[in-house]
Amino acid sequence: MTELSRRRSLAPGDYILKFRVPIGLVLVAITMFMGYWAAHVRIATRFENFFPSNHPDTLLYRRYHIHYGGAQTLAVMLRVKHGDIFNYSTLQKIEDITRAVNILPGVDHNEVFSLASYRVAFAKAVPGALISTFYMYPRIPQNQQQLSELKHNVMVYREPVAGLITYDNKGALITASFNEGALDYKQLFDQIVTIVY
Repeated sequence: MTELSRRRSLAPGDYILKFRVPIGLVLVAITMFMGYWAAHVRIATRFENFFPSNHPDTLLYRRYHIHYGGAQTLAVMLRVKHGDIFNYSTLQKIEDITRAVNILPGVDHNEVFSLASYRVAFAKAVPGALISTFYMYPRIPQNQQQLSELKHNVMVYREPVAGLITYDNKGALITASFNEGALDYKQLFDQIVTIVY
């Protein structure tokens, strides 16, 4: 082997050694760039991935879940042991739970329903108009007259709250739907546990 051919065979090695600092910096920069994006990879599954992707029910869910809410629905039941829910402390708890559910991460604010929700109302017919009236929004009844009026309204206009209050008036339901793309299940579970306890 001649001296010229030996030099040519070492040329890539010589090149790497000669420019080792810039090459090292480029490799470190590439590694940091890839490490940054690797740390932001979200490893999770969506609820619909548990079902066959071409099944008609799954396709129906994909088509309409944006408009009608997804499969992620929370239902919190508050039930009294004695009497009914029409007392100040129970109604305050319903309002407090409704507010706590409404600030959960990923909640669809238009899909939070309870007796204290602004989304739950009934229509009163008066001469020349229909007036939409909230049951208990924006605050709970402040005196016995308002409390009696609330109970009367629930009895007379039962249909809008039929799924939110039990027929024996001992239980109240707070429901919420969630935006699937914005859910952090661990954080959501931890916050629900604090609401329950």
